[in-house]
Order: sequence, then structure tokens, then C-alpha cells
Amino acid sequence: TTNITWNSALDGYAWGSPAIDSNGNIYVVTTNGYIDVFNSDGTPRWNYALPSGGDVWATPVIGVNGTIYIPRDNILYAIREVDGKAPPSPLWTTVLTTGAFISSAAIGRNGNIYICSNFTGPEREILYSINGNNGEINWPFQARYVYRTPSIGLDGTVYLSTSDGIYAINDNG
Repeated sequence: TTNITWNSALDGYAWGSPAIDSNGNIYVVTTNGYIDVFNSDGTPRWNYALPSGGDVWATPVIGVNGTIYIPRDNILYAIREVDGKAPPSPLWTTVLTTGAFISSAAIGRNGNIYICSNFTGPEREILYSINGNNGEINWPFQARYVYRTPSIGLDGTVYLSTSDGIYAINDNG
């Protein structure tokens, strides 16, 4: 038989997977832009509404310093709780002038964020390297049909699956 330890309502529908930090707190992002955070025992910790944007379809990722990275439409948000509570505002945002983020993010050992976007239509997707401290774009890499989260090797190599095959990209772009 199945033994459900706990169950809690969310502030909307969740399409991405939950993320879990080093303290066991669980982070869920709903399609309508809410972040619901729970303690490991299922009690609500805090929730936060992302300021603007469309639906959220991605899984949040959590950096070693506790920063949570969430793509919503054409904006990548970086937020961090303050004294165990929801932040008053994002630490920073990266706004794309063209296209929208289409994958969850991956975090490199150097703290850079790697995430894919569509650019201007099919066959023109871009993998971005974004500075995890300030949101500045380090470099873009254009590829075809990139709709998945990149993977990061132990040596920092970024691996990206596309319709053309797999790319191994060093951290310098």
C-alpha cells in the first residue's frame, strides 16, 4: 500500500518538478507564477508571486548560496529568501528582448546559469550562459531545436542535445 506522508495545496498547477534545497525545503513553481515553499514536514514555509510574465512550465533550480532561479516567459528571475521569509523583490532579472526561455536552468560549478530560449522561431533556439551573481549574459550559443535543459559535466562542460546531435561546449562559449 502507498503511505502518503503529507499533501498540501498549491497556488496553481505545477508542471515542473519540485526542487529541494540542502535543508530539505521543497520549492514548487506553479504555472501562474507562484513559488510555494514547504518545510520537509509539509508545513508551508512561504510563497511568492513572480512580478510579471506568462505561464511557468519549468522546474526551479537552487544555487549553493540558496538563490532560486526561475524562468518565466522572457524573464529569468533570481530570488532568495530573507530571514526564512519570502523576498521583497527579485535579486535580479535577465530579460530577453527577443524570444522566451523554454527550458529549466542548469547551474555550473562556477555559478553560471545555463538555459535555453527560442529566438525568433523554429530552428533558432539559443543556449545562454548567464552570470549567476548579477544576471548578465556571458555568451549565447545558437542551435536548432533545443527544448531541454542542458547538462553540466564535472569539468564544467555544458552538454546540449539538439535535433542536429549533441554539443559539448566549454565554459568560454
